[in-house]
Amino acid sequence: MSKQGCFLLLALLSISALLILFSLQNQTFSSVTRLSFLGQSRLTGSETLAKPYEVGKGVVYKALDNCHKAKFLDEYKNPCWINQTRTTCAARVMLLGFHKAGTSDMIDWFNNHPAVTGETRDYFINNSPMTDDCPLKWMETHLRNPRHLQKKKDIFCGCPGCAIIFKLQKENKTDILWRSAAQYLSYTMLDTSRYIITMREPADRMISNFFYEHKENRTSNPYYNYSLAEVGNLFFHRIISESVESLTRCLRKYGTTACLLRQAPIYHPRPYIAISMRVSCYSTLLKELLKFIPKEKIYFSKMEEYAKDEEESMKRIFRFVGIPVIKAKEVNSNDVSKITNPGYQVKPVLPETKELLKMFYEPFNVELAEMLGDDKWLWK
Repeated sequence: MSKQGCFLLLALLSISALLILFSLQNQTFSSVTRLSFLGQSRLTGSETLAKPYEVGKGVVYKALDNCHKAKFLDEYKNPCWINQTRTTCAARVMLLGFHKAGTSDMIDWFNNHPAVTGETRDYFINNSPMTDDCPLKWMETHLRNPRHLQKKKDIFCGCPGCAIIFKLQKENKTDILWRSAAQYLSYTMLDTSRYIITMREPADRMISNFFYEHKENRTSNPYYNYSLAEVGNLFFHRIISESVESLTRCLRKYGTTACLLRQAPIYHPRPYIAISMRVSCYSTLLKELLKFIPKEKIYFSKMEEYAKDEEESMKRIFRFVGIPVIKAKEVNSNDVSKITNPGYQVKPVLPETKELLKMFYEPFNVELAEMLGDDKWLWK
């Protein structure tokens, strides 16, 4: 073959290689969709990530410099203060999250503790939205004291959604978080204030949350008009595959602020699924929470360990928050059951679907384990 022919052949081979490479790049994450065909059970190596996404703008919290902190009353065990003639008290012990990770069961323990005034008020939910008021003014308006407030009894509040950062808006091209639960809580924090966060294997939590919401048949659920039988494994797999692909593309392009911290994810074709999925991205949410609440004030509970020995787990939690330890027999057995409110038990989920979610959450688990200094948060 002549030199000219060899050169032409090499050129054609090079062009072909470039076209193949370009085609493969355009098909990145295509195996997410291919998982709909049951022969594919894992993403390829190039489709996994070593660490969570840090692309995009950071979160800037709106300053509360003009807001004063209360002078708390020494005679009360909880953060209580007087505004004119009214005494307002916040909770010293709070369960901050996350939904579908054993929070209802833990709330039962506290609500039935003789040394605790049980309060299950949600401080920061949509029916009592945070405003431009200062934290103490907001609390004076929205918090009601327990019926039988005692100076030496602890006030407990179960607020599983309080670890979730939201109310994000755009202002001058900077991502502004107008208000966060953590900002408000920091204004009522005592040296003795303690918080609890319970977490569950992320894929299991997300699946449980989806089917719990569906079981409730709520009108806010876009799938409420389907029967549970119609939400079969292939249907569920399809919407999860689409969601993983969409969120992954969003995170790579815009970062965690835009894709996980917005009140309503705008880069996702199924916002309902995106909201449910982001709650299991624990490390991203906790990074924002820990900007205001010191880590040493928080007890991190792993639901899987809690489920194995509920009573021993509660003993450790009671000691951490500083209230007397009680045994299960001291609590009405009708009030405390093994993992309250488990949701829809028989979930039509393919192994491929669970594997897909586990791989999506893996980089967040790695970061969480680093943040908390314990490999148990890898859920291996």
